[in-house]
Amino acid sequence: MPSRQKLAPPPDPAVIKATRLRYGHTQDTAGALVCATRRTWQTWEAGTPMPPGLWELYLMTMWLLEEGLTEQYFSQRLSTPC
Repeated sequence: MPSRQKLAPPPDPAVIKATRLRYGHTQDTAGALVCATRRTWQTWEAGTPMPPGLWELYLMTMWLLEEGLTEQYFSQRLSTPC
């Protein structure tokens, strides 16, 4: 039987907040990038475990934005609900 891969642990709440601030995002904006509400983002920064997949999505999104590859996509993404 094939073994299952272990999922990455959830990110530390302090890292979530520091990363968001590093990129200059509000909790509203950061949440919108991963289809979460501001309140949900607040709970992740307060200690509720953030799903590792959403954390990876946020980090990949930040990398893409830094590379200038997604301006049009994300400007549209932030203007429409999930």
